[in-house]
Amino acid sequence: MSQTLELIFNDAVNKAIKIQIPKIEHFLNESAVKEGMTKLIELDILRPKSGIPTTAHSAQIIDKTTKLIFEN
Repeated sequence: MSQTLELIFNDAVNKAIKIQIPKIEHFLNESAVKEGMTKLIELDILRPKSGIPTTAHSAQIIDKTTKLIFEN
C-alpha cells in the first residue's frame, strides 16, 4: 500500500490548488503539515499552472492499494 500526501491551497481568488507528494512513509500530524504549508507559502516558491497559493486550505493522506488479479 502506498500513501500520498495531498496539500490543498487556495489562491488569491479562492480557487483550490492541489499538490501531491507520493510515497509518504512517516506519520504526519496536523501541526507539522500546517507549518510546512505555511512555510511553502512564505517562501513563495510554488508556481503551479493554475495560480499562486496564498493560504493553506486542507491536507489529506490518500491510501492506494493494488491487488493483482492475474499475471501472465
